[in-house]
Amino acid sequence: DQNGVYRIGWVRGALTTITANSPVICGRFVYDASGTEELITATSGAVTGSFAAQVFGATTDRSGASTPRPKQSNGITAYGNIVLISTAASAKIASRTIGAGANFADLGASVGADILLTNPQNIVIALKTNAGGDAWATSDVGDYTNWTTGEAASGNLRQTPGIITTGCVLGNDVIAFKRRGVYRGTYVGGVVKWQWQLIHAELGAWGPECAITANDSVYFIGDNGAFRFDGAQFQRIDDGISKTLRAFCASHGASTYGHTNTKLVYDAPNGNVTFHAQGNL
Repeated sequence: DQNGVYRIGWVRGALTTITANSPVICGRFVYDASGTEELITATSGAVTGSFAAQVFGATTDRSGASTPRPKQSNGITAYGNIVLISTAASAKIASRTIGAGANFADLGASVGADILLTNPQNIVIALKTNAGGDAWATSDVGDYTNWTTGEAASGNLRQTPGIITTGCVLGNDVIAFKRRGVYRGTYVGGVVKWQWQLIHAELGAWGPECAITANDSVYFIGDNGAFRFDGAQFQRIDDGISKTLRAFCASHGASTYGHTNTKLVYDAPNGNVTFHAQGNL
């Protein structure tokens, strides 16, 4: 999709640089300014053990001493020519230059987060951090290494209960989701730095890849159905098929591969948003 997200489901056995018998591999394509492409991959949810992030296709393990292990694809983000990767459990963000021969290295002072986003203002936003499932943090403006001074900020989203399930960038803003609760974060600078607003208390998203930005809108699916948010209004987009769509996303495979493993993909050439359920054909 337009955010560079790519997830491989139900992969077993040995690949070029991955030798884990894991049912789920997560990954993300990242690009530098010259168009050099890398696919960063890791076993989904592997926060311990030997399977860490690798650069796929180069037949070289680039995990290095930091051994970053993303829990999901949106734990990986590109920041210019730099790729950043993290989990909340790691309490660190690791970085490396896209296309270079160096391994990942931990940033000196950062946060761990299951979700990493980069907005057009060159700010890195971390959601569901090591400070808590409802916690957020942001880097300084234009400095992905600085999470403590300048315009860096942190806090919690607690107007609705539960943990942050996913997030995406809409313009310069960040849209964060819980199972119940949609929040909008706006960088305002100064003493406040970031202003967060609960924009809907009932709607939400099921899991890590149940929200996506496409054509200047956010599409998401959760307990109350599938919706489009254009920055001003929420529009229901599953009228007439809501029960069928919900059953499709919940069926097949073990119960752990239900709603939370639904994936939305933006098909840019055709202008379509498609729904995928792991284990479902």
